[in-house]
Amino acid sequence: MKQKIAYVVVMQFVLAGCATEQIEPPVEEKANLPEASVPSPSSGPTPPVTGTDTASEIQQAQTAIRLKISRYWKRSSTSRQDLQCTVRVRLARGGEVMGAKVVRSSGSAAFDRTVLSAVRRASPLPLPQNPELFEQFREIEFVFRPEA
Repeated sequence: MKQKIAYVVVMQFVLAGCATEQIEPPVEEKANLPEASVPSPSSGPTPPVTGTDTASEIQQAQTAIRLKISRYWKRSSTSRQDLQCTVRVRLARGGEVMGAKVVRSSGSAAFDRTVLSAVRRASPLPLPQNPELFEQFREIEFVFRPEA
């Protein structure tokens, strides 16, 4: 019988105008997170957002991106557990991945390819509901690090 191993993917995001932030919800919250989805365009004007609302919405989008990419990632049978790489992704307004490249390699070309493949297959990536926040997500950079 094949044993299924669950991996947690930890990502550090670098967004335009935002500090680097570790994104990893507590284990009990992971099961309750909603399915990643692309927000629908708003039909009216966007209400003003407070700093707290903005930070929360950014964190929710980062978590949704992390979860969606991790669902598409397939561990290579030859990849070591301690590998990580930094990826830069350019997004279109709807969350479509326009480009993805490794900016700091893990040292394993096979591992780096699996990460880029997951990013491309996860397109479109979820974005914050507030369209004013898109500029911070136009180009994102994150460290992809799987942990068992």
